[in-house]
Amino acid sequence: MRGFVRVRRIASAVVAASVIIVGLTDASAAVPTSTSVLMRKATKEFLSGDFAAASPMFYELLKRDLTYPQLREVLVSLGESTLRESKLAEAESVAVQAGQRLTDESGLERIGFLKGEIYYFSGRIDRALEEFLTFLEVNPESPRVNDVIARLLVMDENGDFDRVPLRGYSFAEFLWFANMPDSALTVLGTLLSAFPDAQIADDALMRKGDILNAQKRFSEAVAEYDSLEARFPESHLVPVCKLKTAEIYLRQLKEEERAITEYEEIVTGFPETSFAVEARSLLQGLRKE
Repeated sequence: MRGFVRVRRIASAVVAASVIIVGLTDASAAVPTSTSVLMRKATKEFLSGDFAAASPMFYELLKRDLTYPQLREVLVSLGESTLRESKLAEAESVAVQAGQRLTDESGLERIGFLKGEIYYFSGRIDRALEEFLTFLEVNPESPRVNDVIARLLVMDENGDFDRVPLRGYSFAEFLWFANMPDSALTVLGTLLSAFPDAQIADDALMRKGDILNAQKRFSEAVAEYDSLEARFPESHLVPVCKLKTAEIYLRQLKEEERAITEYEEIVTGFPETSFAVEARSLLQGLRKE
């Protein structure tokens, strides 16, 4: 009996010690992660493309006492992270907050571009035009200028059918940006079926090819690029698509002769363009091999 009591006392002591150890462990775990460590974790997840993991950490960082450079990085990264999660409203809210809290040229430039993208992706074309035009006025030397000009041209040149095809295209661009390529292909297919002669139809065909190419569906991508040339032979995108087609034949499908044919057609069909210069250079490289 005494032995049994002694065993129970030892067991009780072990349990008590375990509780203390667990308590200490939990207390240690409850210590908040330092701001610098959390910043590194959030940035790592963001750069790896795990935006669902990054966004909550950026939100947590906004509750802390940040230096200005930290605040700038958190706001800009959170805006893009929520946008890539396909959370347009949240991204816009963050961008608006950033526009109010940031004061330096670099931060405002990045947020200005992000706001333009948000308006474009959400189909608010007039707001997007206004934001991007302001961006060009304020940031004429920005490395994002070419991207902004490309957006402005797409919006300016495709206003037919009360901008419905343009809005469909911009939404497909958003879906691709948010890593939903199959949904983007569906939207582009619907757009092309409903508005086969829309001004933006050639852009839609090229974008379908680009998405299929990124998915390694190379033969399907070539078919879309060829379709653009067949349906819209006067489109300024024809030589662009022929260069993309040649690259696929050469690098992915290992059909060098077909690639050479595409390059030669660019040289003869578009002789005074930069595309012809690029095609000639690539042909010379192939012939040297």
